[in-house]
Amino acid sequence: MRRRSVYKSLVYFLGLALLLLTNGIPWTVIEAREGNLPIGEMVSRGAVNFDVWENVWKGVEASHFPIFKGTKIKVGKGSAVINLVNNRQIEVAQHSLLSFGENDQIYLSEGSIGFRIPAATHMSFRVGALSIVSSRSLQASTSALMVSANDDEAIGAILYNSDKSVTVKSLQGKLSILDQDRSVLTQLPSKGSTTIPSRAVSGKEKWVAPQSGRASAKASLGQSSQGFNAVEQYLVDFSKRMKGMKLPSDLNARKYFSLLEPIYPDQKIIRTVRQYPVKVVKEGESYNLLLCDRDRRFTIIGDLGSTTDFVDKPYWRQEEDVTCPEDAVYLGDNPGNPASGAATAIPILLNEAMMWTLIVSSGDEEDRRPLCP
Repeated sequence: MRRRSVYKSLVYFLGLALLLLTNGIPWTVIEAREGNLPIGEMVSRGAVNFDVWENVWKGVEASHFPIFKGTKIKVGKGSAVINLVNNRQIEVAQHSLLSFGENDQIYLSEGSIGFRIPAATHMSFRVGALSIVSSRSLQASTSALMVSANDDEAIGAILYNSDKSVTVKSLQGKLSILDQDRSVLTQLPSKGSTTIPSRAVSGKEKWVAPQSGRASAKASLGQSSQGFNAVEQYLVDFSKRMKGMKLPSDLNARKYFSLLEPIYPDQKIIRTVRQYPVKVVKEGESYNLLLCDRDRRFTIIGDLGSTTDFVDKPYWRQEEDVTCPEDAVYLGDNPGNPASGAATAIPILLNEAMMWTLIVSSGDEEDRRPLCP
């Protein structure tokens, strides 16, 4: 009789455990029992998963999902905003993978994120062998001086590109990029950006940041310009495909690619070109395309659609510097395609409140809706 009672108790226990597991509760219960208190919460939309056990993923169903140290988040065709203690915030784009470690360290393995780090707080990001921190918090950790609470908060973005290079952008405040030995590779000023090549990201080679000051585009772009020969040929091919096509008077970069994609056979080439900020306007019966480097410093190529044998202005080959136009837009994917109607999270400054907004692209229309208040 006693054995039967023990057996029934075991069955009830296993049934309850299975019920909790299928409802996504055990993670919170286990973490709380281990004394690991939440470090923040996540608001998500679309396909967002968390790591229940090693390589076992479960969809996030709760509208406000707790984040603990050790939590791994994988965003598919969706997006998420994570609010951490001390008013720190991370916005996660689609097709991204990140985890939360000790000592306020965030590990980005795929995709892209935007972040906000208030003054007098700390948070660091690890991408491959690189660490990205606010310069203010780095100074505080290496000196006995107190950091003023009136210092600027750090707002920026990190993009893990498809070629395994990493682009770091500072929208406000200064950021420092460190290698695996904690040596400072470069410091970005407010509104600055840089791209670190893949071999430096993996730690296989040392990276030297471009010299500050007014260097020519050719010198500053350095080895990153090696692929521009191929991009030139791609643009020539695009001109041939678009020749004779009736173009709308309000032609822009997004509409240009939406017209090109159905008639161009190699979508991989289109995705390659979309990795660069582009401006397209109608000129006569054809178009004028300006393509910038990924850091938005220089216009590297200017091409008229009316010429189908060569690019008209290969600025990157010349000593002449042409600043990238402010309205050049980045339509790259990581690795999803914004034109496909999937949601893409992009950190932007909304008026003076500096809020994060989710831009949901569908065809040529943009619906700007705050993801969270």
